[in-house]
Amino acid sequence: LPDRGKSFAQAVEAHESTLLSTLSERLGAEQYASRIGVRALRGALGPHLAARWAQQLAAISSALEARISETQKQLEKPPLATESLDDFAERFSRAVHALIKGTV
Repeated sequence: LPDRGKSFAQAVEAHESTLLSTLSERLGAEQYASRIGVRALRGALGPHLAARWAQQLAAISSALEARISETQKQLEKPPLATESLDDFAERFSRAVHALIKGTV
């Protein structure tokens, strides 16, 4: 099917044209040509896909806006530290030590 000088889309289009002309010859009519093939499928599915895309975009956009708003609120009022600086330094040092020990 693919030819070295053609892109995949061009090869599909050429093959589709060949199949459509063969079908038209065998049926003796071209009445089904507009219903068959990739172009016909795109034409039939296009409006449905565009509507679904718009619906998903709206849902995702509102979810992202809510997430951004929540994150901004959290950044404005970060939680207070519940451990002392010495406790944090000790915990951090143990974690770094365990990490280095595990890689050596």
